[in-house]
Amino acid sequence: MADRRFPYTLIPPSINEPRTRALLDAFEAMAAEFDFATLMQRYAEETSTAALPLAVHDRSLDEFIGEDGLPDTLVRKLIDQAWDLHEKKGRDEGVKLAQSLLGIAADIEHWWQQEPEGPHDTYQITLRLGDLDDPPDEPLSLEVQKTALKAIAATKRYSQDTSTRWLSVVRAPVRFRGFVSDLHKNRIFPPIITELNNTMALGFGAAASTGEVMRIRPWRPEAIQSQGLAGAVAHLRPRYVSTTIYPRPA
Repeated sequence: MADRRFPYTLIPPSINEPRTRALLDAFEAMAAEFDFATLMQRYAEETSTAALPLAVHDRSLDEFIGEDGLPDTLVRKLIDQAWDLHEKKGRDEGVKLAQSLLGIAADIEHWWQQEPEGPHDTYQITLRLGDLDDPPDEPLSLEVQKTALKAIAATKRYSQDTSTRWLSVVRAPVRFRGFVSDLHKNRIFPPIITELNNTMALGFGAAASTGEVMRIRPWRPEAIQSQGLAGAVAHLRPRYVSTTIYPRPA
């Protein structure tokens, strides 16, 4: 009986009879099939996937997580920072902490900091994607987006209205190699290494022209910037030569 979880000594003498012991045996059988180690919650990394919803509920983190849930890796980050999240609610630090745990950087601009000055008791939150020193563990899925907005509602100043905007920053080294041909000679230009900071997905293919030249002259050789679907990164001048540009990833 030493290995029993519920020894018969737990039964009061007044009801220590076969029916009570049978009931205790049923509890013993159910307990033997359950691994109580799954309920250990010292650290999020030690918490099993099955026990994560319980850990979220115990730490009152439901108000930070969207209706579609989150990947387990992000849930564990919120669990480990639950105390700080609750402590910093209603402050700018809380907004930034919640977003950083999701892999998102947040900039906050209050109404009196805006040019021109914004409506009283309002502020704007800019969520910057892909602009953290540590890249996010999970891609920006719909679940993460919903959680980001819900986390703002849970951590922002309740006395002020907010507007939220998303800003995507993508850094990718690209190598350009130019080939110019005319009737007399061929010239190959050396590759130019640069960095593209783009707010949206931007793809490059081959560009060719006949009867006129296409020249790309970046206004900043070290960083071509595009704010939208496309930016003005080329000047076109009619010439009676053809130019083909073959972009190649670094």
